[in-house]
This record gives sequence, structure tokens and C-alpha cells, in this order.
Amino acid sequence: MFSKEIMTTLRPFFRGLPLTLVLVMVGMWMAGKYVSYVTPVYESTARIKLADNEQGPTGSRLYDDMDFFATENKISAEIELIKSNTILEKVVKHLPEEYIIYRVGNLHSTELYDQSPVKIYSVINDSSLLDRPFQLSVHGETYTLITPDEKTFKGKLGRSVTIQNSEFLIARNEVLLSKRPDLLVNDNYRYVLKSKAKLVAEILSNLDVMAMDKDVPVIRISYKSPVPQKAHDIVNLVAGCYIRDYEDTKFLTADTTVTFLDKQLKQYAEELRGSETNIEDYRNSENIINIRQETETDLRKISDMKKQLSNMRMNLAAIDTLNNYIRQGDQRFMELAPNFEAFNDLLSTEMVKKIRSYQAEKKELLTLYTGDHEKIRVIDENIHDLVSYIKESIRNTKINTETKLSNLETEIYDAESAFNGLPSRERTLTGLERENQMNESIFRFLHEKKTEAEIARAAKMSFHRIIDFGQVPKTPTSPNPGLFKACLLYTSPS
Repeated sequence: MFSKEIMTTLRPFFRGLPLTLVLVMVGMWMAGKYVSYVTPVYESTARIKLADNEQGPTGSRLYDDMDFFATENKISAEIELIKSNTILEKVVKHLPEEYIIYRVGNLHSTELYDQSPVKIYSVINDSSLLDRPFQLSVHGETYTLITPDEKTFKGKLGRSVTIQNSEFLIARNEVLLSKRPDLLVNDNYRYVLKSKAKLVAEILSNLDVMAMDKDVPVIRISYKSPVPQKAHDIVNLVAGCYIRDYEDTKFLTADTTVTFLDKQLKQYAEELRGSETNIEDYRNSENIINIRQETETDLRKISDMKKQLSNMRMNLAAIDTLNNYIRQGDQRFMELAPNFEAFNDLLSTEMVKKIRSYQAEKKELLTLYTGDHEKIRVIDENIHDLVSYIKESIRNTKINTETKLSNLETEIYDAESAFNGLPSRERTLTGLERENQMNESIFRFLHEKKTEAEIARAAKMSFHRIIDFGQVPKTPTSPNPGLFKACLLYTSPS
């Protein structure tokens, strides 16, 4: 009786089991077909270790002493720099081609990248041809080209053709075909001539830059592409261009410093020779062999103030440079943030962080509201107020530095006036010797700094390091056939 009840209960299951198996097999077959036609996406990853100034990387102190803008590395700022147009435009310049070519099939198109059997050379004088698809059919030694405006041109491989005041040359990729003689040339293709802005936007859309950990100065750079080699090339280009940009910036800083110090050294060398000649002439004219030295403390004080005066003038020149740089980039203020971080007072740092926070909030609100919504306008006004405050802070700092400079010059003048009570000959000789000592001290100080700057300029190296280069991925990150079929099996019984 019990077995009959069980059989009665299970009979619908056994009766529908063949249909279930058939449906599962059909689903598995369809899943396999779907996966085989879906364009796979490959991902390549590189890692960069940022220099840690607290650890004192080799040679970093050369910059700390002479670079007014030296600050600690901030991971978030470096991430924004990597994703900025400054770096990505350099990446675009190093791309092997400025066009994307596809082999057109019946069901889908395949990006060829460096495996294209044809090469396309162009001189574009009409921007309307950019970022729009061209259809290309190669048959033998001839080809048919259909422009984005549906105009048809026929030509011979290896010969140029003029289209809308622009020159095009389509030729066989002999280098690749010599390595792969079996590669099919006669086929249908589609290619797009990319503008620089479009290439930068495309790279940025597939680029992922993030910190490994907030306490570990390591940045992870990943790039996704349907072509494994392209993912490998671009992720390494981004890392390499970032390192080269860092090296070029450091080199430019050292080179500018050397140029400035060269001019100062020539000026003070002339002044030093003049002061030495003045002492010699005065001693000869007055028959002076030895004279009592004035108070050593006063001499040292004036010498130190002269050094401070020289350093303050250098600082004022640096502030002027920063002020002009920010005013030139008024419409791109936040793109200049990595350079502005050199203005290292805590209040300015907090202002920059606040602007970043408002930008993130605005980005979230833009997913819900349009650009002219009241909330968006309020955030824009807050950002504008903070930017204006920071610019005013730089201006006030300049005024404050100029005031200090004026006060220091007054103090130096007052300190020099203390010698007015000495006898005429002593005062004159002491003044000449003091001037000579100051010139010699400043000359020695500038010469030391020039030596450090020349060492830094000659040692063109980066304190950031690429610790892992991107590899050519072997398996795609998506789609995942196993996961896709497992999900299908899981949902089939229901």
C-alpha cells in the first residue's frame, strides 16, 4: 500500500522527466551557442608602488631641500592623476594605431587590433570623418570603401585615395602576413578613425584604477578589452606614461632650479669679485694691515638675515609661479590639484578635500537630476566659493610674504646702521668685509644647491616603481561559460 502511494506521488515526476531532460539539453546547447557568439572581455592588471617620503627613498632629500612644493604622496591624488587627460593623452600618442578595425562576420564583428591583415594610413583634414564607421571590402588587390556618408570609393591596395580633402592609403600588412601567411585578407572590414578625445574617453571607460589598501601605497591599474594583447598593451602604457610623467616633472623641476641658480651664481660671483677688489683697494689706499673685528654676533645675524632674504625671494618667485599657473588653468582648476597640493597648509588641503566631496556628491545627484536642478546649482556655487577662497588664500600668502620681505630688508638696514658709530675707517672697512662675507656665504650656499640640483637632473629616475607589469590574459573575465551553465541548471527545475 505504501509503495503504491509513493509510486503514485512520483509518477508525474517520472512522466515529465524526459521533457525536463530535453529542455535542459536544449538550454545547455543554447547557452553554449550564446557563449560562443558573445564577445569575450579580457582584463590585464599592473601594480605601482608609490614612493614613501617618510621612508626616505634614495635621492628624495635632494628635492626636499630645494623644492618649495615637495609634499607627501597622497594615493587618491595619484589615482586622479593616472586617470587625468594629462596621462591618457600621452598614452594615446603611444598607441600603435589611431583607428579600430573589425572583421565583419555574419553574426558579430571581431576587433583585430594588431592582427589586422590590412593597414590604414590617413591624413585627416575633415573632422566629420572622425568617430564614424567606414565599411571596407578587400578582394584581391583591390578594395571597395564606403564612407560614413554612404559614398563608395574603389581603389588598389597600396595606392592612396582622396576623400573629402583627406588622404587614405590602404595596404596589406606585409609584416604580419610574413609571420602568418594563412591569415585571410579578402574579407569585409569596418574601421573607425578615432579622435584624440574619443580615444581618451574609450580608454578611461575601460580603465580601473584603485588603491590596494588605504594604508599601503600601492595602486592597482586594470584595463578590459575584447583583445588580450590590447588589454596588456594599454595597461602597461598607462603605467609607463605615469612613471615617465613623474620623471619628466622631477627633471623639469631640477632643470629649472639649475637655470635659476646659474643666473644667481653669475650675479654673486661678480659681486664677490667686486667686494674683494674694494677691500684690497681700500687697504692699500689707507695703509691698513689689521683692524678690530666688529661683534661676531652682529655679523652672523646680518649674514643669516641675508640668507633668509635670498630664500624668501626664491619662495616669493615660487608663489608667483603657482599663482600664474592656477590663473592660466582657471577653467581646469581641479585638474591642477596634484600640482596645487604643494601649497601645503592644512586649511588648503581641507578645502581641496571638500571640493572632492562636493564633486562626488554632484556626480551622484546627476544620476537623479539634470544639470540645472537647484541641488546641482547649490553644489556648483559651493565649489565656486571654495575655489575662490583658495585663490584668495594664495594671493594673501603672496602679500604676507612680500610684507615679511619688506620687514626683513628693514631689519637688515637697521642692523647695518648699528655700525654708524664706529670711526670712519673702521666702519668703512667693516662694511666692505661684511659685504664680502655675505657675498661669499651666499655664493657658497647657491653653489651647494646647484650641485644638488645637477645631481638630481642627471639622475633621471622615478621613486615610484612598477612592481607588476600587465600580462597578456589567457582566459576572459566574461562571459563565464561554467557559471552561465550552472545558473541555467539551477533555474531549470523551477
